[in-house]
Amino acid sequence: MSSEADTQHFLDNDYFENDGVSGVMIDGGHIADKEFYKCEFERCHFKNLEFIDCVFEDCTFAHSDLTMSKPIQTAMRGVKFRDCKLMGMNWAEASPGVDVGFEQCTLSYSTFSGLSLQKTRFIECTAREANFIEADLSQAKFKGTSLLGSRFLCTNLTGADFSEALDYYISPVDNTVKKARFSVQAAVAIAESFGIIVVQ
Repeated sequence: MSSEADTQHFLDNDYFENDGVSGVMIDGGHIADKEFYKCEFERCHFKNLEFIDCVFEDCTFAHSDLTMSKPIQTAMRGVKFRDCKLMGMNWAEASPGVDVGFEQCTLSYSTFSGLSLQKTRFIECTAREANFIEADLSQAKFKGTSLLGSRFLCTNLTGADFSEALDYYISPVDNTVKKARFSVQAAVAIAESFGIIVVQ
């Protein structure tokens, strides 16, 4: 099918299972009450689109652009994103129980505030000025991910792994950091922010 035919098929149907969704182009507006199970989204364009009361379960997104899209009361269970643009998304608008993973994605200016994201993987992503305030990131992994300007406050980081993350500062006073792993550089910066002199 052509991109136009793919997009029309996407709009005309409400239930998708084991489908390959490719080249769908929708900019703005909203879709509602659609269900996707074990679907693969490839090179789709969903910028500024509102997903309202939708379900995504065991789905994958690759090479797709969801910048400023809104998952309003939408369920995300077992959803993986690879090489996607997800800037400015407010994940806190989704249904409770968000279960997602990110690899080589752009997540800058996105909000994860208050979400339970235990064991979530952020692998080689760019997540600058993202909001993780009051989120549960226990045992999450940030490998090769830039967190420049991202905010952590009252965030549960128990057992989280930042040892290979980049450009971050996390206050051990304002967050729960028991058994969290930090790089030597980050640990030194944290210590020095408290006036501790570190001799190397």
